[in-house]
Amino acid sequence: MIARRRSLVRALTLLALPWYSAGNANNHKAKYDRYWKATKKTCERDTCGHLVPDEAMNCVNECTSPGCFAEVYGPGTEEGPLEDGEVDRDRERKFTSCVRKETREARMRENKEKRERDKKEREERLEEKRKNRKKKDGAELPPMGGVAEGGTMKALHNSAESAPLDEEEEKEEEELLMGAIDEMAEAYESL
Repeated sequence: MIARRRSLVRALTLLALPWYSAGNANNHKAKYDRYWKATKKTCERDTCGHLVPDEAMNCVNECTSPGCFAEVYGPGTEEGPLEDGEVDRDRERKFTSCVRKETREARMRENKEKRERDKKEREERLEEKRKNRKKKDGAELPPMGGVAEGGTMKALHNSAESAPLDEEEEKEEEELLMGAIDEMAEAYESL
């Protein structure tokens, strides 16, 4: 009976996964849209505010993302820049897609740098505590490990060779492990 119930739950979970993923993708788009749309509003208000709104689209788009503007509306493209008052939905979609991609990549870079800084700080704090403990106990403790290249885990703690950890050190090691797990999850999501 329990095995049958587990099988049913697994089947329902697998069936629901595509709908969850699709909804999740829309949430990610909305999240990235907030960043570049805020930049666009600033451009509309400050940089291009002196122009009539219907005629300011080239200015606004170039201010929002110079790279995407050059790629979609630049002089080297077939159509060139928009004419005053022109609306081109196809190129607008291309521009939006380009800006989303640019924003996503920038945010991912920032998040990766932040995770690396946090990981380094956690490792330094833990290593400092281990050194202090070594001085205090006079025991030889093995160095801490971390995440190896390629996403595989190294042993974080060799329990056979070291003394038992106090609560604070155990919490630090757990944080280090959770950071490594978060890194692997982020790498999986970016695939």
